[in-house]
Amino acid sequence: MLAVKAYARTDWCALASAPCAALTACAAALPRAGLGKPPRPPKDFIVNRTSPSNRYSPAAPSQGCVKVAHECTESLRYSLNHYPHNGRYVFTATLKVSDGIRHYVALSKQRPSHSDMATQCQEYGIFSARPYRLGQAHDDSISICVYALYQQYCLTTRLDPNSLLARAYPGWERPQDWTDERWADIRQGAEWEGTMFPDAWSVDEALLLLQALRAINRHFLADVLEERILSGARSKPVRERDYGGTFDGFRVSSDADPGL
Repeated sequence: MLAVKAYARTDWCALASAPCAALTACAAALPRAGLGKPPRPPKDFIVNRTSPSNRYSPAAPSQGCVKVAHECTESLRYSLNHYPHNGRYVFTATLKVSDGIRHYVALSKQRPSHSDMATQCQEYGIFSARPYRLGQAHDDSISICVYALYQQYCLTTRLDPNSLLARAYPGWERPQDWTDERWADIRQGAEWEGTMFPDAWSVDEALLLLQALRAINRHFLADVLEERILSGARSKPVRERDYGGTFDGFRVSSDADPGL
């Protein structure tokens, strides 16, 4: 009880300049007071996974994951997977809110409805500002935006995004797995979130793209792409309008630099 009262009376502005001993003592009181914890989701939603580093991350697709739904409405975009071996569902959902989105990943004992996912996003989702721009703060929701920007950069500079992925992750990423349909879905999701795509890529924007790739744990891909940028082994940049205003479904020509 004493710890709770001490926490409630804490002047956080003054504490910012206090000695380290005071900070340590206050931090030690939080677990005993039961404060500082995020809100608990309903019982049916037994895992709140908003970070890939969470130790309760769902099973990998190789363990029997089956995609049962993937939809995009005006306000909600989600993907729903099912694990037959334990009967549970995992959904990844993004909800549009004022000035951004709320992103949420959860494991459910029962198949969640559209309204269930929207409610969970609103109450427990991590907020991220939108539209996404290269250089803004990184969080777990920006992956689709970064992948779309990566593809656009590769096509603009006549690099093959699929071959670069295969080179960065041999035996894991295969060029044939990154189909035109998959890239089109990524692009659609990024545009739905309001991602800002450059008309032409400057060196500064390319460096920000490398930083963003590393932020989403694509370090090897960033290294391979950086090698290509520094070596100067690329053709003259072209603008998006040269391809009719969209890269969806665009296939790199046979003379494009595969990046290998």
